[in-house]
Amino acid sequence: MGVNVETDFAAETAQFAQPEIKLGQFAPVGVILLPYLIGYRKAAELLFTGATIDARQAEALGLVNRVVPEQQLSDAVQELLSHITAQSQAILRLTKSFLRRTRGLDFEALLKQSENFFFDAIVRTEDSKEGIYAFLEKRPPRWSHV
Repeated sequence: MGVNVETDFAAETAQFAQPEIKLGQFAPVGVILLPYLIGYRKAAELLFTGATIDARQAEALGLVNRVVPEQQLSDAVQELLSHITAQSQAILRLTKSFLRRTRGLDFEALLKQSENFFFDAIVRTEDSKEGIYAFLEKRPPRWSHV
């Protein structure tokens, strides 16, 4: 089963920058993505200065989820994968699809789409029902893995 993790890890030694401004250039992807990921003000600072930040600063800004020693990077990714693959694959696929489809929408539009998606797609799945039953019965869920 293939899992595409939307979580980023960084080794403690990693560094991040958008240095294009130092070359008199423009960062076409960074200028769109950074404000979305870390907010306008911090994105502007990084884009206007070309400053380099370390892994801990990137984690504090939300550019990466976890910073680990370089020798533990593979183990950290595998640990996260084991937690993800223990969940309902059907619900994971639907959640991932929704996240990608709604990225960048304003809150009101997201709220309405989220509500519609929940009632039109999620609650109709067997895994959704199983999750509720398992919770009420105080037992681990038995996912369909479809």
